[in-house]
Amino acid sequence: MPLIGIEEEFLLVDTAGRLANSADEVLAHPLNDGSVVKESSHAVVEINTPPASSLHELDREERRIVKRLEQMAADNGLRAIPVSVLGPEPPLLRSEGRYGANTVVRGDDRNRHYASTLGLHIHLDTRSDATRQYNLLQSMDPSFAFLSTSPYLLGENTMNDRRVYEQRYIIFERYPLHAQLPGYARSQTDIDAQDEERFAQWLAPLNPEQAAYYTPEDTNWGPIRRREKTLELRNSDTNLHSLVMAQAALYRGVDAKVFHDGLDVRTSNTYGLLDDAILIPSHERLRVLERAAFRRGLKDEAVHAYLSYLVDLAEDGLPADERHYLAPFKTMLATRTNIADVLALRAASEQRGARLNPEAAATVNRYVSALAVRDRREGIEDVLRGVAHEGIHYFAA
Repeated sequence: MPLIGIEEEFLLVDTAGRLANSADEVLAHPLNDGSVVKESSHAVVEINTPPASSLHELDREERRIVKRLEQMAADNGLRAIPVSVLGPEPPLLRSEGRYGANTVVRGDDRNRHYASTLGLHIHLDTRSDATRQYNLLQSMDPSFAFLSTSPYLLGENTMNDRRVYEQRYIIFERYPLHAQLPGYARSQTDIDAQDEERFAQWLAPLNPEQAAYYTPEDTNWGPIRRREKTLELRNSDTNLHSLVMAQAALYRGVDAKVFHDGLDVRTSNTYGLLDDAILIPSHERLRVLERAAFRRGLKDEAVHAYLSYLVDLAEDGLPADERHYLAPFKTMLATRTNIADVLALRAASEQRGARLNPEAAATVNRYVSALAVRDRREGIEDVLRGVAHEGIHYFAA
């Protein structure tokens, strides 16, 4: 099976849950072996795992690096939590090098929003039939509904997954090719052409010194990015450990099922398995599921049905001793609840309405920190089962 790895972003807060623009101090800690790196704001760091040959190995490595990050943060009087910037106060942006060039293209306000959205990126080794794999993994885009942790962004509540909506339709509004769900590829030449078109558009407003920071592959901020040896799945919010592992298991399992069984990948108005092929939703249908998923999450019937199918498919593709990693997703499907639902209810207990003030945001951040500790110790399936999700309301965007 292909190697798998993850990149995950963490927000830095103080012990009261308030945003802390102290990434440089954390990164300079002597415990940092290079697995924790800077991001586009001074309040965010990213962890990178080495490639793993199994989910068990990935689990161990992610736990090891996060434990190290937590110690690095604690020694600076901080916590590192897996959530976007929920409150109204934006982080301090980096301005050096590539980060400053990004602001030239996106604009100050959009770049501020970008730096407030924290994500999870899963890397799978590219298979020999890279186009078939690319289309298969792209068809799993609505799985971001399992990973939503952004019912609020910069103090505003509009939907279940504000990060996905914001990145695809607001931050990159002037550059839709750079962030929205691309069409399925007919060949690697299609992907090459998309990369070159993005690259040219992104470099147009930059001077030669700024343009030198980029390559064609890294001006793609969309849901799926082709790297030199991996496909990078970028659709998910940062999240708790057990859900990160469940998402890794979902992608790894579906990929393994299709390639082990030698199935062709064909677009269709529906989805399902044939004797010789897997039918994946058309691009148009995928866009419908995308919008339903970021608005209503697992409460949408079509999204729920499709993700239930993907979990069953992944379970068939995984070794018996790795299937337990999908358990949190099964609980989420049974309860139709994700972490965004949990956080929305917690926020509602602090403050009514569609806005989140700094004090309420700090309380929710402390709650995320406590959830992360509980999750690594015993999982959070009991939390999901206990949520009275009938009371959740997302305000129209």
